[in-house]
Amino acid sequence: YTIAGVDLTTPGIGVVTSALVSNGRFINASEGGGAHEALLSASYASRQGLKVGSKLDLNGTVFTVVGLVRPPLGGQTADVYVSLPQLQVLASQKSTVNVVLVRAENGASVGEVQEQIEQLFPRAQVASAQQVADSISGSLVDAASLSKRLGTALAVLAAVAAFLLAVLLTL
Repeated sequence: YTIAGVDLTTPGIGVVTSALVSNGRFINASEGGGAHEALLSASYASRQGLKVGSKLDLNGTVFTVVGLVRPPLGGQTADVYVSLPQLQVLASQKSTVNVVLVRAENGASVGEVQEQIEQLFPRAQVASAQQVADSISGSLVDAASLSKRLGTALAVLAAVAAFLLAVLLTL
């Protein structure tokens, strides 16, 4: 399974948000909330036979499944979502994160915000939503091109096979 941490102080932005919960509820954000609560992607829960209320053992710590989510396509996804502090404890990585999502106030300031992050964290990989979209659309163009070439090759192969069959029948 893959696992991601959720910053409960900003439930409107992150790898998963309360709007993506399709069954159950979001992780409790109250004082001490979120302890031993987990969200599961609906597909992972289905594969594992889990549902809201099920118990899930993660590295010897038992979590209660409080909700199922349908993460958006193309975004950061995981099978299991727990509160960030709980994930840091599980991974023995206190105060450590490997992905930070940032929202600019408006579209015009995205480039400026990206430059500021790159200056503050020179070793970080910074990608804007536009760059991610361009990457995905580039992949789709490559797939369409490959599909077209494969279709052409299959059409030529079918024509050659039909010709050989006609010649064989004629003989």
